[in-house]
This record gives sequence, structure tokens and C-alpha cells, in this order.
Amino acid sequence: MKILVVDDSHFQRKILRSILEKGGYEVAGEAANGREGIEKAVEINPDVIIMDIIMPDINGIDALKKILVTNPGTRVIVCSSDIQERRIKEAIELGAVYYITKPVNEKELLKAVQTAG
Repeated sequence: MKILVVDDSHFQRKILRSILEKGGYEVAGEAANGREGIEKAVEINPDVIIMDIIMPDINGIDALKKILVTNPGTRVIVCSSDIQERRIKEAIELGAVYYITKPVNEKELLKAVQTAG
């Protein structure tokens, strides 16, 4: 299973990569914003994308919309500190398969990836 991590925080990408690799998953790429995430999704064609919502350039919601058009089979897990109920509902309605809040719980992330994959 190929995973793409999209988050504007280098530190957060490092944490996610560490958890995923420790769990036996391949992180095929990283992106620092929504625009880069869209480009990498086309380039890598990952099975799963773990994506933040609050990012510069193109936010995670807009990136989610575009990614699911270009890569309709990709499952997107939103991982964000934005805990507003309307934001969570919006992401799920647009096609995200999970919405995980930060700080990331290792077991919750691995369970979400396993279920999504």
C-alpha cells in the first residue's frame, strides 16, 4: 500500500511517517501544501492520502475535492487540528473516509489506514 502524507508542518509529516513506517506501511511521498498534494497524488497514485485541512496555498478541503476527481480510487484520511463539527462533516461528505484529530493517536491512525486500505 502506497501512502502520501500532505501537511504543511515538516514536524507533523515526520511524526506521521514514523508512525506509518513503524506500522509496516510505505510512505511513497510527502507534500507541504494542497497544491503539491494534488500534484503528488497524480504522480504517485497512492492508495491512501493522509491530509491536513489547514494549509497555505490550497487548503485540504479544496485539495480533497480535486484529488478525488483525478484519483477517484484513492482513500483520503483527514488529519487536522480543526475540530469544528461542520468541517468534519464537510470532509466526510466530500469523500474522506476518516477524520482524525491532532495530536495524532498512533493506534487510531494505524487503524484508520488499515481500514481504509
